[in-house]
Amino acid sequence: MAQRRASRQAASRKAAASAAARFREREDRLEQLAAAFLNSQDAMDRIGEKYERKRSALARQEEAELAAERSRAGRVVRTVVEDLGVAKREAAERLMISPREVTEALKQAGDPEPGHDVESGAIEAPDEGGEDDAALAG
Repeated sequence: MAQRRASRQAASRKAAASAAARFREREDRLEQLAAAFLNSQDAMDRIGEKYERKRSALARQEEAELAAERSRAGRVVRTVVEDLGVAKREAAERLMISPREVTEALKQAGDPEPGHDVESGAIEAPDEGGEDDAALAG
C-alpha cells in the first residue's frame, strides 16, 4: 500500500509539475503577446503623430495659398472698382458675387502694388497644380 501511495504521490507531483510548466509557458506567451500589442500601439501613436504633423503642414500651406489667391482676387476687384470706376454693385453683378463679397475682396487685396495692373496681364493666373500635387502624392 505504501508503494501505491508513493506511486500516486509521484504521479501527482509529475502532473503538478507538468501543469505548472504549462501555466508558465502560457503566462510567458501571454506576456509576449501583451508586449507585442503595446509595441503595436506605440507604433500606431507614432504613425498618427507623423501624419498629424503632415496634416498641420498641409493646412498651413493651404492657408498660405488661399491667402495669396484671395489677395489676387481682391486686386482684380480693386482694378474693376477703383481703376475702371465700376460701382461696387455693378462689379458684384459682373463677378457674380454679392456686394458684401466685393467689399471683403477689396480688404483682401491689401495695398496696391505698383506695376500690377490687371489689364496689362501682370496679375498671373493661379497655378493649376503641377509640382505641388506631386509632393502631396508622395
